[in-house]
Amino acid sequence: MATSKPTKLLKLPPVPKLPPYDPEDPFGVDAAHGVDLAIDELRRIWQLGDDSIHKTPLDPRARYGLKGREAQRLGISREWLRKIRQFAERCNREELERCISEARQHDYALSPCSLMTIYEIRSRSGREALWKATVTQRMSRREILALARVRKLTPAKRQAGSGRRPKVPADPAAALQWVKEQVQFLQSILAAAEGIVKLTPAKRRNFQGVQRVVGNFLKSLN
Repeated sequence: MATSKPTKLLKLPPVPKLPPYDPEDPFGVDAAHGVDLAIDELRRIWQLGDDSIHKTPLDPRARYGLKGREAQRLGISREWLRKIRQFAERCNREELERCISEARQHDYALSPCSLMTIYEIRSRSGREALWKATVTQRMSRREILALARVRKLTPAKRQAGSGRRPKVPADPAAALQWVKEQVQFLQSILAAAEGIVKLTPAKRRNFQGVQRVVGNFLKSLN
């Protein structure tokens, strides 16, 4: 009785090693690296997505294993591999170069994760409006997500407060220090937002009350 040969997976060429994996931004490029480096990395990430799309075999039985091995080789999760593929699908090369040109005009170090966040949005008009705000204000990825939520462009499952639980250090002293840093960060957010957000008098009093509570709690930790 003849035996069938196992499905042979397509062998991908080696790719350059990416920076150390960070779940929030596995590509590790931001404004601190400068405009040119950020743009070079953006083009490389787009090319990885485009190559992945065109080098995935048509045999659906081979696809899952290939994508898993490909993600492992790149040092990212399958979810991030899905995102760079989606980015390359929705953003053609001409559109990519237009974004890069506009980023240069505004001296904006456009990180791959920032632009991919915009291209997670299905609506083309929504993406264009969000991109215009992003490039003119040179927004960070967190700011892009916040604006997308305000404009109701982000799916419900991606709303603030969802996602993985924070990792708290197991050591009690380290955990206390971690809490202090988080409370300090919250305090800085409230201070920065105080002159920007528009609130009714009642909500303004509540806002200031939260600021006092946070300040008193931080003092109690010292």
